[in-house]
Amino acid sequence: MKLGPAYSWVEISRRALIANIRVHRRMVGKKVKLMAVVKSNAYGHGIELVSQVAASTRQVDWLGVASLEEAKLIRQAKVKLPILVLSFFRPFVMADLIWAIKHSIAFMVYETEQLKILSLAAQKAKKPAKIHLKLETGMARLGLFPKEARIFLEKILKSPRLQLEGIASHFATAESRDQKFLKKQLSAYRRFT
Repeated sequence: MKLGPAYSWVEISRRALIANIRVHRRMVGKKVKLMAVVKSNAYGHGIELVSQVAASTRQVDWLGVASLEEAKLIRQAKVKLPILVLSFFRPFVMADLIWAIKHSIAFMVYETEQLKILSLAAQKAKKPAKIHLKLETGMARLGLFPKEARIFLEKILKSPRLQLEGIASHFATAESRDQKFLKKQLSAYRRFT
């Protein structure tokens, strides 16, 4: 087949990807968990292949995805690393949630409705749902402000069907020269945790 000027492609070097993962591992150290975010089809680079490469390095502890559909693709590619669904939106399909819980897929949560449906799915899966609380620290995006997050956290900790694995926030200015906003967010995060 002849390719015309309307086509483009990207070539990914497995060796370069592995080298990048190793650099990140050295930066955070061995005691810190490292998540490879492979959402949006690994940013267009192929979610199955990038996830397999990340897992093969034994340097990555988690994979982060945008949706349950992406988590399914990774499990179909036989990657066993823990997966965190970063964007847990409606509609909630019970059969999919039960499947996810049985396949060690965790969810970022910030709404009571999410807790209710995950608790029900966990009951049906006969296994606790793994969750991460999304804390709002100043970005005005998804998440719970610290005051409401405390009440939410109590609900999670009291439920035998919910297993809290982590607390997360979004630090969009972490790479900016001006670290004032980041420091404010980190302070709020640390006070809460």
